[in-house]
Amino acid sequence: MRGHHPAGGRACVVRVPGPSGVERSETTEFTGSDEELALALAATAGAAVRNALLYGATRLRERSLDAVREISGEILSGSSDDRVFELIAERARELIDADLAVICVPRTLAAGLLEVRAAAGITATPAKGSIVSVDESLAGEVMRRGRLVAAKWVPTELASAMADGSGNTALGVPLLIRGEPFGALTLAARQFGDGQRRLTETFANHASVMLEYTRTKEELERLLLIEERERIGRDLHDSVIQRLFATGLELQALASRYERQDQALADRLLAAADGLDETITQIRATIFALQPPEVEESGSNEVSVARLHELVIAIVAESTRALGFEPEVVLAGDPGRMVPGDIAAHMLVVVREGLSNVARHAQASSARVEIEVADAYIARVRDNGVGFDPEPAAGGYGLQNMRERARSVGGAFDVTAHPGGGAALEWRVRMGGASA
Repeated sequence: MRGHHPAGGRACVVRVPGPSGVERSETTEFTGSDEELALALAATAGAAVRNALLYGATRLRERSLDAVREISGEILSGSSDDRVFELIAERARELIDADLAVICVPRTLAAGLLEVRAAAGITATPAKGSIVSVDESLAGEVMRRGRLVAAKWVPTELASAMADGSGNTALGVPLLIRGEPFGALTLAARQFGDGQRRLTETFANHASVMLEYTRTKEELERLLLIEERERIGRDLHDSVIQRLFATGLELQALASRYERQDQALADRLLAAADGLDETITQIRATIFALQPPEVEESGSNEVSVARLHELVIAIVAESTRALGFEPEVVLAGDPGRMVPGDIAAHMLVVVREGLSNVARHAQASSARVEIEVADAYIARVRDNGVGFDPEPAAGGYGLQNMRERARSVGGAFDVTAHPGGGAALEWRVRMGGASA
């Protein structure tokens, strides 16, 4: 029978074995104290669970902030983009316990293709450096939409590196600069919860802010360098050249005065005046070389072949005074075809530097500039001067600069001597980025 506790406690019927295996019933009642104790234990257990969840979330946020700080440190220390991308991929993979993480960016000189610039995970090696289509990859979809995209399939940018037993769920988030996607972070795992999605998106946003900072810093430094070059050019033109010109006129006047009295002295004065004229020519060539390119060195913009031709002709016209003659210009390519902005900028710098070298060193009476946009982007500068010494040519700063510009976009740069005298430089990048 059930007992009743007058204070409102509840009875519990307990069946216990009796003699000879016959069960008998005993009634045990819960008192008010028992109920209060049970409630206190439940509240304590609930608080412990909540605290554990809060601790886990706090630790996850701390790890996320530590990762962002680590990335910031790499950026501020001047690390390369590849190193920063590798770090972003690795830390993102660790934060949400993903099997694989990759970062894709548009491939230079190849519209519609993405390159895996960084990969993290046990099987990441096959993925790094692979090329995927914008239209057939999750990264391309993410960059088109500009927001997080989840998929229940293995994207092409991850397929080459997925091991047996890896997850078949993918998550992609954009990497943004000035609000525009410049790349995408793609991860694979067995499943992604809402918390993991939010954390991945937040982490990618923080990483994007750091990347935008370094791009802005680089742009500011480039603008400051251009401004400094323009200032130096103005100072050389307005001060140094004018003083040298005035000194040359005085020497010529003195030579005329002493011509009848001392022909040898007059000849020496005229020779000094000619030397100053040569110095003025070299300074003007230096000013010419300091001028900034008219096209932004960025793969995000393009310039038509027609516009590139106009800019080349303008550079050639500017060089005429320093050269003492007007170079011949040969232009080839469909005027409506588009050239990536960074390639156009490199070609203009090569033409400018090449003509500057002719003015300073070649002692030439003619020169020829050739621009070709067909299977490759080609800039050539030829002259009929005294040629060049291979050793200084290999070590000169201007030539090293042009060689490095070619190397940075997967191209080639050569300087050769003409059999009949003079020299030719050629800067070439095959469409698609491979050396031509």
